[in-house]
Amino acid sequence: TFCVIPLARGGSRSMQFDEIPGEIDRIRKAEYYEIVLSGINLGEYKAPGGEDFDDAVRLINTEARDMRVRISSIEPNLLSPELIDIVKDSDVFCPHFHIPLQSGSPEILRKMKRRYKAEDFRSLIIKIKEKMPHCGIGVDVITGFPSETDEHFRQTYSLLESLPVSYLHAFTYSERENTPAYNYSDPVPGHVRKHRTNRLRLLSDKKALEFYQSQTGRIHRIIPETYNPETGLWRGWTDNYVKVLFEAEPGLAGSFHQVELAELDGDVVMGRLV
Repeated sequence: TFCVIPLARGGSRSMQFDEIPGEIDRIRKAEYYEIVLSGINLGEYKAPGGEDFDDAVRLINTEARDMRVRISSIEPNLLSPELIDIVKDSDVFCPHFHIPLQSGSPEILRKMKRRYKAEDFRSLIIKIKEKMPHCGIGVDVITGFPSETDEHFRQTYSLLESLPVSYLHAFTYSERENTPAYNYSDPVPGHVRKHRTNRLRLLSDKKALEFYQSQTGRIHRIIPETYNPETGLWRGWTDNYVKVLFEAEPGLAGSFHQVELAELDGDVVMGRLV
């Protein structure tokens, strides 16, 4: 009820299933080592031949053996048990999901016309962490949706605080013309919306710190991305989405390198090249 994207986008469209191997090969020849699967509603992928997103992931898992693949934002009701198992058993797919929640209040979720319940979201996160304890999980959440009370926000905050998620993308609700919510009564004052967003961003910092600390002492595959000649440090991301700095020669680039995560330093983990 709050999103204008369907109006701007029109009907959903998907890449041809048989074009996927060629696209992977094109990216490989351009000397990239990580692919991010993206789409406005990624889990709704449906090829003209009937293949769905799980089918695409199985194909990519076979075709991108020398690369790593990350799944971008996917709706919780479309993140299937089969997909979780594919990622769990894969040497290609990153143990990292980004899953929109938007609100932890059952009443607000109904007004948003989301296609899942807060308890479904809770069960999904717990299931993922049971199967992949070191999986990184990001969450989208919106504050200040029309009629959101302090109690509604408390439900959202409490749900996220209780779950083993890794970070939050907290957004402040803003009205969009031509959406149903644009005409909803009982808008939330702007300063209240921003205050709630700030509270969630502080919670995100706390969650990220806890997750980063849980990864120290572990060895991860990292793709070096940027080098700082003043510090002699490379920056990269682990497969489960931890930002890492490590010392290495300037010529190090591309491919995969094993890095031991040593200690937390602010919002980054310092690592050692293995």
